[in-house]
Amino acid sequence: MSGSSATRGGAEQRRAARANVRCGASYRLVRDGEDVEGATRTVPSEAVNLSLLGAMIQTDELEVDGVSLLPPMEPDPLTRIDVQFELDGGAAHGIDATGRVVWVRRSASGAHRKYTVGVVFSYLSAQSQARLRSYLDGQSGH
Repeated sequence: MSGSSATRGGAEQRRAARANVRCGASYRLVRDGEDVEGATRTVPSEAVNLSLLGAMIQTDELEVDGVSLLPPMEPDPLTRIDVQFELDGGAAHGIDATGRVVWVRRSASGAHRKYTVGVVFSYLSAQSQARLRSYLDGQSGH
């Protein structure tokens, strides 16, 4: 499977095209090296910002099956977040991404969900990367 690794440099993240969105998303937390049975349950959420390097999602839960979304003080190489985004056009046009949670904060007053979470992508398949690039190009024309 071909794909791309996202870069972690802050300056490069700010240079990535971003789209303010309101699209359905869901995530699950997975311990690296474990099979699907090691994953937490899938949690519904909402994406509010997307780029090729990461996303900002909103959720009502900080803990899923005993695993916290709060990033540890030191980077934790053992826990990843798998996120599915429902872009325009339904599930056939959605994307799957793997990443790490880098920050969590309480959402602004009036937000649809309680917490806002910053995710940096560590992997997008070639197909998901192409779909996201096309989606972002379409958003910049609005």
